[in-house]
Order: sequence, then C-alpha cells, then structure tokens
Amino acid sequence: MKGHRILWVTVLLLCSFGIYAESKEGSEAGFSFGLGLGVGVQNFPNPKYTGIGTEPEFITYQSLALSPEFGWGKFAIGFSFILNYRFTGGSSGNEFEVRREDWEVGTFKEFLETYLPKISYLRYGIKGDPLYIKMGTIEDATLGNGFIVGNYSNALYLPETRIFGLSFDLDGSIVSVPYIGIETFVSNLAAFDLVAARLYTRPWVGSPLPLLKDLQIGATFATDQDPGYFAKKDSNYPTALLPPSDATVLIYGIDFRLPLVKGDLFNLSLFGDGVAQKEGWGAMLGTGGRMLRFLTYGAQLRYLQDQFIPTYFGASYDLFRPLQYLVYDGTVEKKGGMGWFASLGFSALQDKLSFTTNAEGPLGEIEGNYFTWRAILVLKEGIVPGFSFDALYEKQNMDDWKDFQRWREDALIRARINYRTGPAVISLVYHLRYDPSAPGDNKWIVTSGLSSTISLY
Repeated sequence: MKGHRILWVTVLLLCSFGIYAESKEGSEAGFSFGLGLGVGVQNFPNPKYTGIGTEPEFITYQSLALSPEFGWGKFAIGFSFILNYRFTGGSSGNEFEVRREDWEVGTFKEFLETYLPKISYLRYGIKGDPLYIKMGTIEDATLGNGFIVGNYSNALYLPETRIFGLSFDLDGSIVSVPYIGIETFVSNLAAFDLVAARLYTRPWVGSPLPLLKDLQIGATFATDQDPGYFAKKDSNYPTALLPPSDATVLIYGIDFRLPLVKGDLFNLSLFGDGVAQKEGWGAMLGTGGRMLRFLTYGAQLRYLQDQFIPTYFGASYDLFRPLQYLVYDGTVEKKGGMGWFASLGFSALQDKLSFTTNAEGPLGEIEGNYFTWRAILVLKEGIVPGFSFDALYEKQNMDDWKDFQRWREDALIRARINYRTGPAVISLVYHLRYDPSAPGDNKWIVTSGLSSTISLY
C-alpha cells in the first residue's frame, strides 16, 4: 500500500484446543491447569529489507504453539512455546528451516532476551492488593499519579519482539506497617534498561481526622539506561538520531494524593506532582473521581518548563525513545508554559462496559505539536451474548485538532474482538503503530491476526 509500511500477521489457530482442570473451590482457592495447542502461519519483518533491491519485506513461517498454564489461589503462571518454521525448497525441494531469532543466542543477555519471554506471564494478586506481582507482558504500568510513569506498555513490538517485564507492589499493611509502601517496575528483566520505583508513606494513618488519615505522600525515581535499545536493533534507523552509547535518562519527583470526599454516589481526590528532568522541571495539580457510581472524571493544571515532557514513560514510549531523548538532553527544542489535562469516561454494569478518553495540551499559543488525545473502550463478556471487545487509540504530536485528518500519523491503535459460541472462542486482533524509522515513506506497521480456540472441560 503506497505511503504505508504494512505488516500483516495472520495467526490462524484453526486446529486448537484447550484442556482445563479446576478444583471445586474455584481458581481463587484451588489448583487449575490449562493446555493449549495451535498451528498457523505468521509473517515476520525481513531484517535484510531496506526498501532497495529484491529482498522481500516479510518472510512467511508456519507456526506450532504449545501453551500450558498453572494456577493456585491468587498465583498463576503461563508458558508460550512457539516454533516458527518454513519449507524453503532447496536442492531436495523440501528443506526445513526454523526461525533462528526465536532460539539462537550468543551472549548471556541475548539468552535472557530470548528465553525469559517463553514465560508468557506470572502473577500474584491484582493491582491495588497489598501484595501484587506481575511478570511478562505488561501493558498498563503506572506509578503514583502517572506524571512520570503512566500506562507504559512493553508490548508495542509484538509479535516480532516479546519483552519480559516486572511489576511489584508491596503495601506495609500486609506486615502490620501501614505507614509505608512501595511500587516498582522493570520494563525488561533481560536488559534492565527502564527501571522505576515509588516509595510512599501515609504519615497520619492513625489520625482520627479522615483527611489526614488517608493522605499519601510519595517519591518516584525512574531511569532508562539505554534509550536507544530498540532503535539500535533496527538496521534502518537513522544513525544520526541514535542516542550516544552512554546515554541515560534520569527522572525523579515527589507527589501527594488526598481523598477529599468518599462516597458511593460521589467521590473526589486532590493530587499533585513535582518532577525534575535533565533540562527542566514540571508540576501538576489535579482532581478526579467518580460521580453517580459510573461517571469517571479528572482534570489537571500543569506548569512545564522548556524541554520538560510530562508522563515521560507513557503508553507509546518505546516507539519514540530516541526522539524523546533528543528533547530530554536539549538537542531538540520544546517550549514550555502552562498546560492542561482532562479525562472523562464511564464504567457501568459492574465495570463490564467502560470508556475513557483524555486529552492534553498547552494553555494559549505555543509553537509546536503538543496536543495528545487517547481513548480506551472495553466491553467484557456478559453484556452482548458471546461478544467481548477492547480497543485503544492514541495520537501524539498534534498542532491542533485538524491534525485528526492524518489519523494514522504518530498514532498507536489496538483492537481485539472476541466471539464465544459454546466451547469455541474466535478472536480478531488489529494493531497499528507509527514507526518514524521505517525506510522510505512507509511509516506504518499494521499487525492483524485471527485465532480460534476450543476448550474442553
């Protein structure tokens, strides 16, 4: 397609099944086991493709997958072993080739990058529990109010690159020390490039005054030791835009969160952040909560110095690491000033249907592309018989709202539609990401997939 770089990934698991065994007490109290097998076909980017010559842009492989899962109480672990292979013809007409990138390694770091992601996930509890652990693919990492790390995802380069990360939260109340707690995040346990932690305290948790009792004060530290991590793996990425080999991003800040009104029909919290980066600092004061049990809202007033990037480690950070670093170290100019952030959404039918949209931009006229808009829609099973759905759209670097006419540029789009009929589930997946490093005028990578699974109990 002219003007676009298209990656069509079709995972047709039309010969799949799952076997599940679970105790009568349910997954919360007993043991559970699952096993999935699948076959299909998948296209991968050709690392030798440059847009010049006869090299194909994609290489097609057959796929054979094995996915066992185990659970006990709040603990669960899943594995994903996928063999991508193809018949190349050759002198015998039937030579067999396995995709080397999935298995071959050189250094110990490459071993970890290749084999850790064979564990698709490991988790204990859910976000907000006194003890929460999640390892593997993480799509919504947030620390504190999200002014440094907010909705970060390490899944932007799937399926060609799978990253194994970690989220770990511990609230002191679990060991009878309710005054302190910690939130941590590592984007890639093989590389330890992006690491962040937040230590918080509730200094007056024993106070009889409700406002003081619930006040939370925190301090966050975040660093990226290799802002060129993905770009260096791309032979087509412009060398002039690569960060120096010793480049490091360091961001730190303090924050607070204070619930003002706590109720079933209406609740309201006040929160704020002060954050320092290399060439500037920023501050935010905001409010948010829920009205009538189903409407969610939020608003922030921001002051941003020149070169400051709010929510530096955001949902699309991995796509723009080198470009953000150019702003971080002052190479590319970014004007500061007063700014705003607003969000509005709803969550209804026991959170089975939810929608959230938010936008941010400057107050007044500032030269540059500083508007961002994103939206998330989720429909869980139980509302429309057989159907579930989730989608995300994010567009950055808009000069004004007219830039929506170029809706794919600087955009990140994800959508997944599931249909269940009896024991069978059919899923359609669509991903689009804008890749400024793609050769020529083709800047878009589109990933689509179709899968069908059958479970037997």
